[in-house]
Amino acid sequence: MANLDVSQLTAITATEIDRANDLLYFWDNSLAGINRSKKVSPNELIKIFSIASSESSKASNYTIVQADDKSMIQGNATAGTLTLTLPDSATVGPTFSILVRKSDSSLNIVIIQRAGTDTIDGTTLVYLAVPGEAVLITNNGAGAFNVALRNTCHNGYLGSQLSFTDSGTITNLSIGQDSACHLRWVGTSSTKIVGIAEAIHCKTIVIYNDTTNFLLWLENENTSATAPRRLKLPNAFPFFLMPGDRVWLMYNAIDQRWGLLSSSATAEMGLTQFSDFIAGAPAANGGCVNGFGVMVNGTGASCQGSTYLANTTERPLGLIQIDTGTVATGRATIGGVGTADIIPTLGPALSVARLAVETAVTSTETFAVSSGFIDVGAAGATTDGVCWEYRWNGSAAEWSQSRFAATVASRTTTGSPAVSTNYIWLVVFVNPTWTRADFIFSNDSVSFTIASSPTTGFPSSAQPTTWTAGSIVKSVGTTQRNLSLDLAGYRVDYVRG
Repeated sequence: MANLDVSQLTAITATEIDRANDLLYFWDNSLAGINRSKKVSPNELIKIFSIASSESSKASNYTIVQADDKSMIQGNATAGTLTLTLPDSATVGPTFSILVRKSDSSLNIVIIQRAGTDTIDGTTLVYLAVPGEAVLITNNGAGAFNVALRNTCHNGYLGSQLSFTDSGTITNLSIGQDSACHLRWVGTSSTKIVGIAEAIHCKTIVIYNDTTNFLLWLENENTSATAPRRLKLPNAFPFFLMPGDRVWLMYNAIDQRWGLLSSSATAEMGLTQFSDFIAGAPAANGGCVNGFGVMVNGTGASCQGSTYLANTTERPLGLIQIDTGTVATGRATIGGVGTADIIPTLGPALSVARLAVETAVTSTETFAVSSGFIDVGAAGATTDGVCWEYRWNGSAAEWSQSRFAATVASRTTTGSPAVSTNYIWLVVFVNPTWTRADFIFSNDSVSFTIASSPTTGFPSSAQPTTWTAGSIVKSVGTTQRNLSLDLAGYRVDYVRG
């Protein structure tokens, strides 16, 4: 069937437009009787829907105007990403429509973005990634443009790439309507993704942290929230993407959630080593619990199983407890028990722990808790490292974002969480050169917040350290103090010599 003029038809049957192997999606409800999915070759889109009164070519960013109404723009993205901005919906009116086609053969994309607060199919942009791909956009005149027609679904086409620079908190990452794409993150500060928009059933995407200096993480859904397009991640944990990491996600329209298919990092949450301490057996000094070293020192100091706040509110899953015993210098550590396991400045480092300080520190019963990259375990004294530190500051308890270099401490409390005896997530990300650290925390296992990102006081490459899941060191008083750990893990990326 050749030279089909849709404007003269009221219905099209599947037989009449059954062309070979190229999908076309119809969204225009004004074309009565047209089903949503029919087969037609990409070039036929231009021939069949002869709406274009004129044609122009754009090779640099361009704002579409009223004069472009019912025309076709050939978008040439050879030189790089090409952005076409729609006019104001109300200004151009409800009869406005535009046909845009990607005319070049590069892997660069053509972005069609909204003006102001207008929407395009309920979101902010659509994009064309496949050579010859075209989209017909119509307007309701009241702030909403619609994708009336598109000639390519490119299901499974992974050559397309969209770069995004959003930083901080990304509530609904806007990625366009394609069924598969690479999303390359090149932000300027460590960032979290809470939701991903424009989701259709079984849509797959790859998110790539293409920065060299920052952490990107996905947050698991808040189970009490009803907002669609959130992330449902394994074990309800966040997932951390170190520089260079990738994750592959797929959308399930039934429960309206994105799920993790695979990742370039193989362990839990993107870590190298991880434990939730299920079946963690008591361990003596120099022993091991769930793959992590144990060091205890002082009368009564120990490492043992815990039931602290094992309830339906805090909901730990597997617990281990370390304690100071009953002397003023008692101490206990889980993690690295050496002092020179990690050489700073050779690569990025990530530490994650969920723990609870069971009793508040006071001036008469004083102790310090550390979690991160710190060498406190071997001798009870800190020399070099970067860690969260719970301490008595001389007048009150505080969570400090601490850096140590040759025993010299630099501490920051900006944005630190309030002290409590409940469980708290403590995350430390150190950039590859060890010149900045992001101190991150969560009190509810859902929302993770960067407290601050200090840039001074770090150990040099000549001041090695180790990783500590948790350490508690007593300095005043003889009453035992306990630290319970729910989970912990770490990752350090550098190439061995």
